[in-house]
Amino acid sequence: MKIRRKTEISIQQTKRRIVTLPETEEIIACPECEGDEVMIAAESAASVFGFSRREVYRMVESGRIHFLETEAGILFICQKSLENNSPENEPKKN
Repeated sequence: MKIRRKTEISIQQTKRRIVTLPETEEIIACPECEGDEVMIAAESAASVFGFSRREVYRMVESGRIHFLETEAGILFICQKSLENNSPENEPKKN
């Protein structure tokens, strides 16, 4: 009589994103939104919202999101306009 054994292995992964902003970074309100929508640095925005940096810059170039560039050359992105362009908010194609 043969005894068959079955081994089951379960793996659980947890992803955590930690965004550290420079201490000198100021809170900037979006000049195009009517509310007090906050703008964040482009690199942070890409990380937080799950876009690649390239996608964020494409959206800036096409005018799909609100942005502001400082004299130091730092690009800030409006969080609200970035949320509105997230894949969950786009119409589904049939």
